[in-house]
Amino acid sequence: MKKLAIFIVIISLVACENEIINLTPISELTTSNFFESEVDFNNALTAAYDVLQEKNSIDWIMSEIKSDNGTEVKYQSEKDIDNFSVSPTNELISQFWKIAYKGIFRTNIILEKIPGVEFDNTKKDRIIGQAKFIRAYIYFDLVRYFGDVPLATKVLKLTESIEHKRNSVDEVYQQIETDLQEAAALLPSVYSDPKDIGRVTKGAANALLAKVYLTRGKYSESKTKLEEVMGDTQASYQLLPSFKDVFSLSNQNSKEILFAIQYSNGTGGEGNDFMNEFGPGTPGSDVSPGVGAEHNLPTVDLIRAFEPGDTRKDATLREYIVHPTTLDTVNNPYNRKFLVNQNVNDCGLDWPVIRYSDVILMYAEVLNELDDLSGAINQLNRIRERAFGDQLHNFDLSSIPTKEEFRIKVLNERRVELAFENHRWFDLVRTGKALEFLQVENRLEDWKTGAILISFELNMEPFETLYPIPLDEIEISEGNLTQNDGY
Repeated sequence: MKKLAIFIVIISLVACENEIINLTPISELTTSNFFESEVDFNNALTAAYDVLQEKNSIDWIMSEIKSDNGTEVKYQSEKDIDNFSVSPTNELISQFWKIAYKGIFRTNIILEKIPGVEFDNTKKDRIIGQAKFIRAYIYFDLVRYFGDVPLATKVLKLTESIEHKRNSVDEVYQQIETDLQEAAALLPSVYSDPKDIGRVTKGAANALLAKVYLTRGKYSESKTKLEEVMGDTQASYQLLPSFKDVFSLSNQNSKEILFAIQYSNGTGGEGNDFMNEFGPGTPGSDVSPGVGAEHNLPTVDLIRAFEPGDTRKDATLREYIVHPTTLDTVNNPYNRKFLVNQNVNDCGLDWPVIRYSDVILMYAEVLNELDDLSGAINQLNRIRERAFGDQLHNFDLSSIPTKEEFRIKVLNERRVELAFENHRWFDLVRTGKALEFLQVENRLEDWKTGAILISFELNMEPFETLYPIPLDEIEISEGNLTQNDGY
């Protein structure tokens, strides 16, 4: 599948302006004439994958900007999220909701129509498995962002869509788990055809399921799935020797990547614009040509989370810029994990959703929760040895003597390992640390003296672990959708 070409199929044109969750029915002409062959379903699957690119254009705002990793200096809708002043009318929240349910709509059409079309069962199973993974992945983010959300596993008529109420968190998670279990059973560990590289695999489904179990506190179940991933001899996942190589254009879909959102350079919309979005607004970046829009800037708190000697820091961010004319250093930190000196608005660098280092860190976390502290430390040290290039920075039972202290260490290790990859907000919420970390955010320092130049009082409240339900969706639903508390 590397790379998924844009193919706007008929189902992308059926959305109704008045739909509530993008689940309106398609016409008889479409249903009878479009879904007739394997090719049709693969085109529809391409359209479902394509939604993940749209979703990802907002995910980093709702996760990294919302967390203590990134900060926003320009657009008000993003600043409202950053400052914990988001309202139900926020345009980004509304866009995310619509994009997410568009993806669910596309997967539901595939899953509803495919039983009635005859073609090779193995190929059919793989399409079903991929569609179930995509639906589960989108619902996983929806339920973590919004709590109770409408759960639709079939294509709904407009009246059904408007009348659909929010399902409970438990109901949504049960469907997510079922979809991922079934996806893992149907998908291969690897694809033999190079054109399929980048498609969802058994390992990706099991790893995401392990994360779902971890989020739900089902540690034994998570451990089992993580061990399946780590023991998958066909996929043979591994850490790359160098952290910075993970984000190299030459190492995409490497043995460290279980699943990534695919992008293609200069293909008229199939690339990403992160070179522009994350590029600094002052000339002098070491990777970005010209100037960028300077979104998602690293906070002082993230910068200080890296220990001396950690090679991940230089691969993730810069603390300042050297002006190309004056040669003066400018206090302008920037995110450089996705800056690769390529087409600024159509870049081909993929976005990792699940990396093997994430799997190892999840495994360390569940081992600790299951009272295997020694085993947990061993897993944590696997990540640190690559980060520092030696064993001198490894932990042992004398440096992490308790379960609670390990929780602190692994949370920070996840922060510096996975910074800007859309994990931090969810990690803070699921570990119950969001309120502790998100009261004050230090956003800019004098990199020479360490003096704090900008600090912001966030004053996060408990209800703000969830986003508001978009007001326009509540209005369209004629009151069938209710608002989250506090908004």
